[in-house]
Amino acid sequence: MKYIFYPLIFTLFITGCSSNDDDINPINIQELEKIGVKPQQAEPKEEIKPIITKTITNLEAQAIRDMWHFGLIQPHKLLEAGITIRELVVLSVAGPFTKFDFSTGTTTESETDWDIAFRDTTIIVNGGTIVGAGEDEPARNGNAAAALLYSAFDKVTAVPDPNSINDNATENDYVVRDFKFIQDGDGRVMFPLDPNEQTSPFRLTGDTGVVTYPTAIVTGNNNGWYHYDKERKVTITLPNRTLLFRTRDGEHYAKLEILNFYKDAPNTILDNSGDFGYYTFRYTYNPNKNAKNFE
Repeated sequence: MKYIFYPLIFTLFITGCSSNDDDINPINIQELEKIGVKPQQAEPKEEIKPIITKTITNLEAQAIRDMWHFGLIQPHKLLEAGITIRELVVLSVAGPFTKFDFSTGTTTESETDWDIAFRDTTIIVNGGTIVGAGEDEPARNGNAAAALLYSAFDKVTAVPDPNSINDNATENDYVVRDFKFIQDGDGRVMFPLDPNEQTSPFRLTGDTGVVTYPTAIVTGNNNGWYHYDKERKVTITLPNRTLLFRTRDGEHYAKLEILNFYKDAPNTILDNSGDFGYYTFRYTYNPNKNAKNFE
């Protein structure tokens, strides 16, 4: 008997342990669901999108310039006479802004789906409040913001930690205090190295105190991204100026360098005979939500 019994037990053991997954798994899942236990499922991983670097040429942002730009009036004299900064901005230029959307990499006519906008040498963001730049100024309905870094474009590999910013001014720079993203209307505090130099319309003669600008990206000669050569009357981009932007949704970031302000981006600008108000710039945009790296 024992020679027959052991094979029988072995056969029963194999039969009892064998299973068909198609038969048992659905029953097990149903039983678990009856008592309120749901099988764990792996959460889908969010797709990591490639970082975009692109160069834009001849973005037209011409404006109607007034007597200020032809040297017939002096902005600091108007300020001394009681004209406000907002009123002075209105006097400076007029005309529509050209709006740009980082997510599509194109200009747009949308009243809401834009991140930054250009008019003459002024750059605004879709965040904050209007600054009194005339009837053509678009309303701010997003959460975009900007910051200016005195650094080469390629060296900015990510949105920096505010505590790591070196705010020491160099020979031709201005000290930017308390680095952070700001919006239009917030004002940026600047301290000129030479308070007697009248290179900005927002600085009073002999002023040694705080100067506030109405736009997040500051304007004026040598203050932001350009130098204005008064003798040749040409606008030249400054080296080591990188503009950082938070987009209108508050969840994406881009860096931008302005390469040229003249049509077809001539290598040499001898005088003001060329067509100005045509931006050539390169930018890097990270399409991944809340990602602050650029490489």
